Amino acid sequence: MTGGATCGASTTGSGDAVSAGSPAPAILGAGINTPSATKASAPTLTASVARATVNAGSHGLSAAGCSLPACWRSRVMRKSCRRLPSQTRHRLRLYMYLPYSHGFRAILASSRYFSAHSYNRAMRPFAAGIACLVFLVGVACGRGGPAPVSSPAVSTADHGSSATVRASPSRSSRPARARATPQVRPIRTAGCEATFAAGNSIGQIESGGELRSYRLHVPPTYISRRATPLVLSFHGYAQDAAQQDAYSLLPAFSDQAGFILVTPEGSGSPAGWDIPGVYNENGIDDVAFVNQLVSDLSNTLCLDARRIFATGHSNGAQMASQVACDLPWLIAAAAPVSGAVFQDCTGAGVPMIAFQGDADYNVPLEESEEGVLGWVSHNACPTDPEISRPAEGVELRSWNCSDGDVQFYVMEDVGHVWPGGDPLMGGVGPATDVINANQLMWEFFRAHPHR
Repeated sequence: MTGGATCGASTTGSGDAVSAGSPAPAILGAGINTPSATKASAPTLTASVARATVNAGSHGLSAAGCSLPACWRSRVMRKSCRRLPSQTRHRLRLYMYLPYSHGFRAILASSRYFSAHSYNRAMRPFAAGIACLVFLVGVACGRGGPAPVSSPAVSTADHGSSATVRASPSRSSRPARARATPQVRPIRTAGCEATFAAGNSIGQIESGGELRSYRLHVPPTYISRRATPLVLSFHGYAQDAAQQDAYSLLPAFSDQAGFILVTPEGSGSPAGWDIPGVYNENGIDDVAFVNQLVSDLSNTLCLDARRIFATGHSNGAQMASQVACDLPWLIAAAAPVSGAVFQDCTGAGVPMIAFQGDADYNVPLEESEEGVLGWVSHNACPTDPEISRPAEGVELRSWNCSDGDVQFYVMEDVGHVWPGGDPLMGGVGPATDVINANQLMWEFFRAHPHR
């Protein structure tokens, strides 16, 4: 091997200077050319130093004599060492810096054979040899690697140019990983300072001069200092919160998904939700009750203010639509099941996912379609939806909107039901489990927090 790369001004074994541009000294088969002082009897060195010296000698390298830290920081050394396995790089760097450590100096200083001057003369060739070992091994590894795979050419003729652009070669045969959607950081409420046990409970608050009740389900995964999403679930007309939980199966699903579920009790007799101009006008402000309920829960539970959602069935679906309309700053997204409505909302858009059977005679398909189209217009969506069929007998109409996406699932030959719910606990007409409303709405909720 003739010549080689150098690392600045080097020193030979006898201490003679070699210019920076001159070739490296000839390779010696006997190992690193060290001063005579190092050949004398010296204290036993650590196994690492001895192993480094043997390895350097087995490669037949001579000393380059350059400054070790400067050589290690040089661009050539860094590029060469990156070709080595990480464990090898770590060990070589340890061997290179060890002669400069205080502990190593103390060992040699305790010996009568080493003075400060002889130490410096002895260690420079040793460290420089290790440095050049790293460089030469790195070069050898780089030359011995596989040839890069040629990249396919990408023509730009379609854009009016005759140039050809060649894509950069890939470092791995594995496909590139898609960039993850940026996560929206949660906003913790005041209840994150309180302790609350998981499980089912019944609570009451005073609203509008009346005592109002609700059912609360906290999943077993709840941690009092971690912000947790909240889902409001509204029961249908002439039903109650217990029936809604049993019919929708949301409590069990919340344990899997990890959100807190609150199911308020309606107003009036029979119980329902007061939605002016739509249904059950009893003069009670149910929207104000929901607003106060969420405010109270925020002081006792660690909620995520960016992830508060609303759903419901029948009259409860109308209520979910109404709270999204009147409280857009509170509700991040809504999922009305068999009863979407739109009431000339004037606030910000709210993402909406709705479910409707075409054999529903309680709330006809045309009424829900009118409500969904109202949200399409309010959320600044394109006129024409993207239509797909995610399952047999199910049509999905999707709008990608600037102020909140809208999805509308229309199920053929399905009645006034909760898709995937317990047909023995509620609903009117043909049921379906071809799709599951709980799973679909939760996927939609997760993708649409407040931003």
